[in-house]
Amino acid sequence: MQHNMIEHSTVFSVVELLQADLIICATGFIETFPFLSETLTKTLVKNRTKSTSDEGIDLDLYRRIIPVGIPNIAFIDLPAPIHTWMFCEVQCHWMSDYFLGRIKLPNTEKEMYEEIETSRQFIYKMFKRKSYYFQYYWLEPMEIYLRDMGVSLYRTNNWISEYFGVYHPKRLSTLHDEREAKVEGKTTNFWYFSFQHTILLFLLPLFIWFF
Repeated sequence: MQHNMIEHSTVFSVVELLQADLIICATGFIETFPFLSETLTKTLVKNRTKSTSDEGIDLDLYRRIIPVGIPNIAFIDLPAPIHTWMFCEVQCHWMSDYFLGRIKLPNTEKEMYEEIETSRQFIYKMFKRKSYYFQYYWLEPMEIYLRDMGVSLYRTNNWISEYFGVYHPKRLSTLHDEREAKVEGKTTNFWYFSFQHTILLFLLPLFIWFF
């Protein structure tokens, strides 16, 4: 998603304006946040015993993007899955919907922290690493973002390519249009040939033959 900067705003190539006082671009294999104050860092890491290691600081972020109780900050592409660029793309769309007030959050902060800890424990059990080392665990979190945004989880037009095809970036090419259609109350015309359709297609000749 290409973008240009103007004062206090980012203009995306899809003609979408997102106001931002500050955008920090940072890379690295060890997560440290020297640009955050000590007070803010303590707020973002409630349990420092479980959330810090020689790999860096493991921030408490709902959906791995937003801190609990701080509505004007978001972290993009902090997790490290194999499909980083597509994962980051979906996170950006989720973040945009969040700042536009379209994402339904849990009713309480307690529920948000429970989701954070559940995710943390799952990743640790799977990979013995802190909760942002997703590695090959990337599709389910992406689908969680899609579900939160209220768009289709099916990104192709049939179940064979959906479940056995390569997950190309093209699958996400209509995501912005889908989001806007949802806001405008429009129905997205999308035909999906499911496994159930395949079964019916095989049963139809048998039905005709016997009846």
